[in-house]
Amino acid sequence: MVLTTKRLILRPWEEADAESLFFYAKDSRIGPAAGWKVHTSVQESREIIRSVLSAPETYAVCLKEDNKAIGGIGLMAGAQSNIGLPDTEAEIGYWIGVPFWGQGLIPEAVRELIRYAFVQREFKVLWCGYFEGNEKSRRVQEKCGFRYHHTNRDVYWERTDDIRIEHISVLKKEEWLKKGETDKMKDVRITVKRIACYDDLIAAYENPIEHTCSMVLGQSFIAEGGQCPKGFCDSAWESMSAFVQELARGGGNFYDGWMKNPHSAMISCNDGFRPVSFLLETIED
Repeated sequence: MVLTTKRLILRPWEEADAESLFFYAKDSRIGPAAGWKVHTSVQESREIIRSVLSAPETYAVCLKEDNKAIGGIGLMAGAQSNIGLPDTEAEIGYWIGVPFWGQGLIPEAVRELIRYAFVQREFKVLWCGYFEGNEKSRRVQEKCGFRYHHTNRDVYWERTDDIRIEHISVLKKEEWLKKGETDKMKDVRITVKRIACYDDLIAAYENPIEHTCSMVLGQSFIAEGGQCPKGFCDSAWESMSAFVQELARGGGNFYDGWMKNPHSAMISCNDGFRPVSFLLETIED
């Protein structure tokens, strides 16, 4: 998976990134604040790419202009997290090289990972932590909508072999969606592109049901400001609401470049016997 923002590419780490990783990770202002030791050689950085940064959903943060790694970001789901989470929740971790501090690059990367986590991975809750004294990390979380949840004291941190105080922040999907209501939101067109009815599956019911969907092929609805159109099917809206909200915020590129229009998406309602497929498109000003 490769994710993109206005200025960044978030892509899997490669062994060829070892020199770039070492260049930034040898700085003592980076690793210890984030919870890992300073890198001491290119070879060590290469081994860490192989053994640690090869984990799923672990990305190099790269500038679009040259695709060189300048930081890292990751999504740790469920039991893979540092704080022990259910499978419906995940933790975000991040860092960026000192020369790029203060440019808003990590908040930009975190916002994109939040979108991916909620919309494409369908997590319900995201968590973030920062160690006592790491004010830069705290501000990143606040900028991205996380709110303080609790503090863990006297935490033994194996990677650095010391005792720490860790502050934990949380962002719920419904809060993230609701926040969009206060931002400048675009309208989204919802068009019915295909209607199906699997009679053989319906007949397998003990009490067969009729096809009662009221959608009409070619019918269009307008989600004004990303809100559910009046009278729209509840089941269909449940399937697409997160995608509509993200398009309304100006986001897109859900399928890693598969859609010709990056500000669009194809979604089907969650009725397995009578599915309706919809094309979602941002209405540009």
